[in-house]
Amino acid sequence: MRRTAAVVGVVATMVLATAGVAVAESQTVPGTVDIDQMVANNAQTEVRVRVDGMAAPCDTHFLHVAVNCRGLALYRAEAGCYPGGVWAKSLVYHETADLQNGTIVNCPGLVFRWNGINEFFKVVVPRSCLDQAPNRVRVSAEGHVYTSTQSSEAGPTGFLARG
Repeated sequence: MRRTAAVVGVVATMVLATAGVAVAESQTVPGTVDIDQMVANNAQTEVRVRVDGMAAPCDTHFLHVAVNCRGLALYRAEAGCYPGGVWAKSLVYHETADLQNGTIVNCPGLVFRWNGINEFFKVVVPRSCLDQAPNRVRVSAEGHVYTSTQSSEAGPTGFLARG
């Protein structure tokens, strides 16, 4: 009986040691114009995105980070500079590809932060705000800097599995 318990214990330890922890998929994609690159991570509790190369808020006209759900439902974390030098953010849900008509999502955990030292935007969208999004999503970014003559883009990523 002791031998059986010991063998079962060793086998269980080996199985647990080789079984990986669920890790979120991450992907880095190159950008165009002012976006150098975008790094997207589809974590268990949030979608995290880093956009490198854009200018500081209100030197950047706008930055949108899209979470695409198989081309059907689309969420966009949007931030832009408004009169008076106000940098405002929101999360918008679009049922179709029509980006003009969307529904604002109440998402108090939405993060749209500028890192002035390393010059990148960090965008974090909690999964609790993405209730229509499946576990596998694609991420892209689009933005415009006032001094540029054209918009910048990065992505989309491939489908990223939720961690």
